[in-house]
Amino acid sequence: MKTTLSLLCLLLINAIAFAQHHLNWTILNSGTTERINDVYFHSPDTGYIVGENYLFKKTTDGGVTWTNLPAPAIGERPGNNGSIIGIGYHSSPNFGNLQAGLYLSWEKGYYGIYTTDEGSTYNSFQFADSNALCTTNGFDVL
Repeated sequence: MKTTLSLLCLLLINAIAFAQHHLNWTILNSGTTERINDVYFHSPDTGYIVGENYLFKKTTDGGVTWTNLPAPAIGERPGNNGSIIGIGYHSSPNFGNLQAGLYLSWEKGYYGIYTTDEGSTYNSFQFADSNALCTTNGFDVL
């Protein structure tokens, strides 16, 4: 029992030491007071956030500054509050009939929404419930 506890303590200390030397967490200002529901980074510098009240923003400097992008005006059921809950990128044009681009999911959507030009135009694809495309850690095309 003592050996197991000692080993567990050593592993925990090692994990904490590793994390302290290999992870750098920094608090950044997202430029919004809206609730952020999902974050997707295409690279260490380029990323996107989506959230309540049609929140859709992009960063090209790792989150230091954020630019508003046009939110979709399609695919949301009437009476919803503009809560975008998922975002991700799909790059394979040969995966079914899905186009390469950013895919977004409404809170109570019945269409998948995607943009190939960061919100200048949007398209939808029929899907029973676009929430099924979201996972707890982001957006996945199934």
